[in-house]
Amino acid sequence: MNIRTIPIDEYARMVREREPFWQANYGDGEWLCLMGREGINVNGERYNRTLAAALRGTLLEPTGHWCATNPGRTYREEVDAWVELHQPAVEWIEKETLPEANLHGQFGPFLAALRTRDVIVVGPRHLATLPTSVLWLFRHLPIRDNTAWMKAASTSIRVQAAARPGSVVLFASGMATNLVIHHLTPWARREAVTLLDVGACLDPYVGVNSRKGYVRERFQPMLAKNLEEAGRPC
Repeated sequence: MNIRTIPIDEYARMVREREPFWQANYGDGEWLCLMGREGINVNGERYNRTLAAALRGTLLEPTGHWCATNPGRTYREEVDAWVELHQPAVEWIEKETLPEANLHGQFGPFLAALRTRDVIVVGPRHLATLPTSVLWLFRHLPIRDNTAWMKAASTSIRVQAAARPGSVVLFASGMATNLVIHHLTPWARREAVTLLDVGACLDPYVGVNSRKGYVRERFQPMLAKNLEEAGRPC
């Protein structure tokens, strides 16, 4: 699998210069589900056959979005074997760029770039409380926890209704994100709308420590640095 890395500064530039792109993340949860394993992901979403088939469709019937991935050591060989067998015609992107920048105090310029754009956040209700120190003006579209994928079609309609030409749509919607971005990419390309899976990157800014890295003492100075850098002009 040939995985291209996009530096965090390039993400910030694309947002700042209004260059649209479309990215959905394929982590261990998405891979295990689409390969037919049983269990739940880190968000508590349970794998099932319907969701697995839909996720496979986002890779085997591509619409042009970037597929960001970085399977862990435990599953890398299994993922590589699946990709070798099915040969999905997608562009693979390194998934950890945004989370790593967030954890290491390099996320500020990206947040600063978002402040220059019309932003929609699609995610759990706690993200509606994002402070102005993170994003100035944004619209929030709530999703159902754990079962959001079942409402992927209606979420797609809501995003289209809320977005304007040139909007940036940030997704924190679990495995529903992959289905919605796959469905909306042709429309987003026509409307110059950016669709970006940010996973759990925004959670710590509203006090939700949804990932192990957010509870480590050394992260708090990095979070403060991100906010300080976000307050500086692009």
